[in-house]
Amino acid sequence: MSNNQITIEEIAGMDEIDSMKLLDSEFINSKKIIIMVYGFTNSIEEVIKHALKLILIKYKKEKLINTVYNIIFESILNGVKANAKKLFFLEHALNIKDSMEYQKGIIEFKKLINKANLRNYGLKNKDKGVYVKVQFSFDDQGLEVEILNNTLLLPSEELRIREKLALGEKYDNLMSYYMENADNTEGEGLGLVLSLILLKAEELDPSLYRIGTKDGNTFARIEIPFNLNFISKRHIAI
Repeated sequence: MSNNQITIEEIAGMDEIDSMKLLDSEFINSKKIIIMVYGFTNSIEEVIKHALKLILIKYKKEKLINTVYNIIFESILNGVKANAKKLFFLEHALNIKDSMEYQKGIIEFKKLINKANLRNYGLKNKDKGVYVKVQFSFDDQGLEVEILNNTLLLPSEELRIREKLALGEKYDNLMSYYMENADNTEGEGLGLVLSLILLKAEELDPSLYRIGTKDGNTFARIEIPFNLNFISKRHIAI
């Protein structure tokens, strides 16, 4: 991938039109787009969607725009929530690694959290250097979108995620999932199952979507091959 890149950062009161104009003007020479997200405002959401459209239209993969964006949206939202949760536990003097305090805190966090509060926590986290970074890397072979947040998963959270991903591998449509998991459809991780089902619906390998940790960050990665020359990161040491 080229070093030519565009970087955009979410700021309070940002005008997405200016950011989109920057993307439009610089896109022809770029191979990487980095977008820093904190509160996941409507404005930064539109900028992310615009960046994805530019890439997929350029490589004649526009039919994948909605599918890939839904997966990116879910991954960003999970990252923003994880960052907000960490700050919530700190503000309420709760030990997030203690199972008893975690259970107590997570109940209160879920009662409190909504779109407005997520954005407020995002602004606080920005001052603390806590972020979600959305990185698009692309060339003629394919697109890689990596969503990183610098809050590490707890072991129990990583286990739940891996269980949901394994579950998602079993289903080809949401109806089948709902029919067999009626008691669990309100639980965490439904978006992960949906992401895998969306990939299968586009005849894409669900293993192209991965979640894990590296270098002190939690990451979600979605890879979209444009041709048979594309080499997935899952096949190389990282």
